[in-house]
Amino acid sequence: MYRNIFGFHKWESVRCCINGLGRLDFEHIYVWLRSKFLKGNLNGENSVINNLMRTYRLSKAAAKFCFNNCINLDVPFHALKQQVHVMFQSTCI
Repeated sequence: MYRNIFGFHKWESVRCCINGLGRLDFEHIYVWLRSKFLKGNLNGENSVINNLMRTYRLSKAAAKFCFNNCINLDVPFHALKQQVHVMFQSTCI
């Protein structure tokens, strides 16, 4: 979509254009939504889901996801979104 609107060629990267518009690319939207899901279920009202999420949070898969994406699930939602935006901005430089 960005390529068609702004006239980019197929071989040109649109990451910096997307970043300049204050948006995220698909990969970082996925990271944001997954982080939001994990954080929301860690703090939910359902005790069964809370216990499952606490167990998952201690797993190697969760540690790998957080490490690879520079995410800290202990911060508030707005700070979590800022972490994802900073991570995306670092890929545009």
